[in-house]
Amino acid sequence: MDASLTGLISLDDLRQSKALEPLPSAARDELARIQTVDVAGFSEAEVRAFVIDPIVRILGYGKGSIFSVDLEKKIDFLEKDKFIDYKMTLWKANFWLIEAKRPRPSKMAFEYSDLAQAIEYAVHPEVNAALVVLCDGEKLEVFDREASLTAPILRVRRTDLVAEFDRIRLLLEPWQIWFFQKRRIVRLLDKVFDREFNLSRVSEFKALIERRLDGKRAVVLANFRAQIKGEDDLTKTEAHLREADDVELIDVHFFMNNAARTVRVMIETLVARCEPSPFRILTRIFPDQPRDMNDLYCMHALWFLMALHDKQVETNWLPTWLAGPERTLVTAIERLIALGLTSFAADESRKIILLAAATLRRVFKILFVGREEQWQVGELMHAWNRFTTPEFSWAQIVASPSGQILGMLNGATMMATAQFVKDCTVERHNFLTASARSKLASLWNLEKGFLAAIPNYSNLRQERSLGELFPTEASDVSYDNLAHSCLCAIELFPSWKKNTLAQHRAEVELAAAFGSWQARDWLGIEHNAILPRPPDGAVAERFFFGDLATLKALLGAYQLR
Repeated sequence: MDASLTGLISLDDLRQSKALEPLPSAARDELARIQTVDVAGFSEAEVRAFVIDPIVRILGYGKGSIFSVDLEKKIDFLEKDKFIDYKMTLWKANFWLIEAKRPRPSKMAFEYSDLAQAIEYAVHPEVNAALVVLCDGEKLEVFDREASLTAPILRVRRTDLVAEFDRIRLLLEPWQIWFFQKRRIVRLLDKVFDREFNLSRVSEFKALIERRLDGKRAVVLANFRAQIKGEDDLTKTEAHLREADDVELIDVHFFMNNAARTVRVMIETLVARCEPSPFRILTRIFPDQPRDMNDLYCMHALWFLMALHDKQVETNWLPTWLAGPERTLVTAIERLIALGLTSFAADESRKIILLAAATLRRVFKILFVGREEQWQVGELMHAWNRFTTPEFSWAQIVASPSGQILGMLNGATMMATAQFVKDCTVERHNFLTASARSKLASLWNLEKGFLAAIPNYSNLRQERSLGELFPTEASDVSYDNLAHSCLCAIELFPSWKKNTLAQHRAEVELAAAFGSWQARDWLGIEHNAILPRPPDGAVAERFFFGDLATLKALLGAYQLR
């Protein structure tokens, strides 16, 4: 990218610029064709029709679109009417113009008379364009009238159009113009306030600008409702999930907190791939030996099994650890429900992995929230996201520095959990349970040490909120997120809900005591009702293998009592 054109010298500049998307091959072919055109005898009208018109279309402008173009637009000067060859608009507002000229092969650059006419149009109040483009079929020159009228900021020969077109795009594509206008405001502010001498005047002007921008909130929200469709992004996400391979769906998305609609697509996709045999997918989700997982993974895995049963898919294989000697799908579902509602009390190896995943997430969050450099990385990643993500996308609307840090937190936890399992597994066949439990105890000590080094951590995480929906600090400390997540999945299958209430009512009641709103719904208890908290000893046994000191230390540090 040409830094002389973009001026990317700071995070602020990066936020107020836009990356180019790849140019379609058809557009490159059209530019190559224009390069070969002999324009020597062209009239001005022919230059417009055979050179400028296709360039304008390739740049992304089209009559009647949000990035429109007006041809021969009349503007008034005293008693005279004049007509602009091309006036480009964004959302019906004027931003730049093109003036066509007949070819003059002997002239290597445009002359005063050529530019003067275009500048006259540009300063008209109906236009007020900073960027003025001249094109005679042989060359294209771009002038920034607020910067210099002695030389163009860009000159491209028609014969170099393919090689140089990205430089044109960086200035004249619709989104580039949109952000140029914002930078133009900053440029004018610098011009004025570089000569200010009264600090009170600066404060007054700042307040004025803030009031004007605050007053635009209603307008911006109306524009948002008109232009941005969150449903469009969901549809694209769902289309991607239907095409994603099993590894991505299971090893990535099973670990993540997704909208219920998105999860349904994931599960439906995997179930559909189980015909004629579910062996490949089952062995990936439920291998014989313990694999990396977290609470959400277990919820998605249970959802998948219940969906298989609902669709009456035949299972020709199930792991013994889950389905027992019977190896039936019903047995596997019953077993996984029982494990999920008891924090895997009957499966120590997998319980350790789940506790490690929750602990690693808490540790990484302490590091991300407590270290200033992480927030600087978040700011940089946010600026890059602003630069590269399409403006008409939900991701652009909800983007934030804290959102970038949350993404890093999710990724770091997934990778560290996988490494934890790998470090405790010998040749992929033997999970070293005692060693894993020792490593887990070390992680708890590390967590306590980090918290002790940040005595105001509870206040700090509130000030530096990541906007999490996931209960990171409370999960596997004072809240049974695994049980709650499993109940949310079971809720979608009435027969399994009925079975769970009949077979595991005590576990559902315990989940309600831990704070699960889904359990409280099942039991007819108000969400805000105060229930007796499970005794510390029972909580320590559930989440810390009886380590009461660690439980109390974390409850205090996270202020969870």
